Amino acid sequence: MTKAKAKAKTDYTSEIDEAAAAMDTNVTEQEDATEAAEKATQAKVAELMSTRSDTLGAPDRRAWIEEQVQPLDIAEYVELGQVTQTIISNAHLQYVLRSPSSAEDMFTRYYIGKQTRRTKMTTDAKGKEIEVADPLTDFEYIGYSALLSVVIHLDSVNGRPLTQHYKVKKGFYPTVVVDEKLFEKKLEEVLSIPTTMVHDIAQNVDWFLMRVGLALTAGAVKNG
Repeated sequence: MTKAKAKAKTDYTSEIDEAAAAMDTNVTEQEDATEAAEKATQAKVAELMSTRSDTLGAPDRRAWIEEQVQPLDIAEYVELGQVTQTIISNAHLQYVLRSPSSAEDMFTRYYIGKQTRRTKMTTDAKGKEIEVADPLTDFEYIGYSALLSVVIHLDSVNGRPLTQHYKVKKGFYPTVVVDEKLFEKKLEEVLSIPTTMVHDIAQNVDWFLMRVGLALTAGAVKNG
């Protein structure tokens, strides 16, 4: 091999190495940017969760709300498979919450599963455009779960009913069949509610479920 050819080969190899190094740098920068974005999201979620815990979820506020609610009709729950309760959040705001069926709970898992199967377009190492999986982050999953829990529990706000997201068939227990189109319509209605109110409803859903559980175990519990 002549010196000229050897030098040309060396130069070509150097160009490939430089291109590979540049590509590695770009990948690293993209990973760093993604990590930074995820950390920012985590910080925002932590801030929101802290706000919910420190204000909406304060023990004295829970005590005040539970002084306002009427006793749960556990016979309704045992006979019909559901129970409702009106929650007075403040002097100007009240919700009606309803305990969902197992079918509704499973539907929310199915619906979240649809989101986890999403994809996005990106480019591979050779610059070719490809479609890859784009799964939910842990924080997105938690957010979806909380939001869909509000959808299946919330019946009305200040006497204004939301869309009924299910149909009922007769059976051993009245069988609830979730209608996906009605569910998505109700989801849109919930998304139109101001954010802090949605957080408030989510917090009250947690307390409501605790009261239902206590009522079942204690036989007759007024407010839990």
